[in-house]
Amino acid sequence: MYERVEEMIQGYIWKDLGVKVIEAVDGEVTLHMPVKTRQTQFHGNVHGGVLATLADMSMAAAVNTLVEEKEFTVTAEIKVNYLRPAAGDFLEAKGKVIKRGRTLSHCQAEVFDDSGKQVCFVVATFYMFKKE
Repeated sequence: MYERVEEMIQGYIWKDLGVKVIEAVDGEVTLHMPVKTRQTQFHGNVHGGVLATLADMSMAAAVNTLVEEKEFTVTAEIKVNYLRPAAGDFLEAKGKVIKRGRTLSHCQAEVFDDSGKQVCFVVATFYMFKKE
């Protein structure tokens, strides 16, 4: 797996949510997350903020497969289109870099429930910067 993605998955949010990397190739990542009761809202569906977070994680991991050693990235903008309620035992997110730029990268993600139904579609812009 990519070194930067390996670093990312050591973060608290990844461990708290139980997110695992299923596949990571240049500019594309698939994540798996078990659904926990504490992640649901009062209707029993996965909270929209959890869906947005998982999608953001998939896109961040995808863009981090393309960075250089001293290059870093942060989410600059994100838009989430919720398509249907998410429920079930797990979620799968597929993040993809659409265009890798020098200072901005554009990404998209799709999140699916455990029956394979798409629950949201997300686009985001990531700011790229160098750090010595």
